[in-house]
Amino acid sequence: MAEALGNYLAPRILECYSAGTHPTQLRKETKIVLAEIGIDTKGLKSKGVDLFLNKKFDFVVTTCDSAREACPFFPGAKKTLHWSLPDPSQIQGDEAFQFEGYRQIRENLRQRILSLAQELSQQT
Repeated sequence: MAEALGNYLAPRILECYSAGTHPTQLRKETKIVLAEIGIDTKGLKSKGVDLFLNKKFDFVVTTCDSAREACPFFPGAKKTLHWSLPDPSQIQGDEAFQFEGYRQIRENLRQRILSLAQELSQQT
């Protein structure tokens, strides 16, 4: 979700990649809540963090507490951030409750990404 949001909201400022410590699949809830705000999810897929171990990043952002603990070290990263958000795949409840949780996480990510993009654009 973070990759799609970042690349959609701030494509001139951010180049986002997303990966999990235990990737499975792009969940239907993610696809739906991103589509609700006009983001095309075609081509998005769940990826493992190992895919990016040799890539240089300016920022590494972890979003779930469990991912923060399991995330490998990226030595080239200039800055590491942690945004403590619930893991949407762990939301329990009926379908409406789960979708509301995904929407809340989407909006939280949206605000954080926009704030980061604004901060970065003011530095250049």
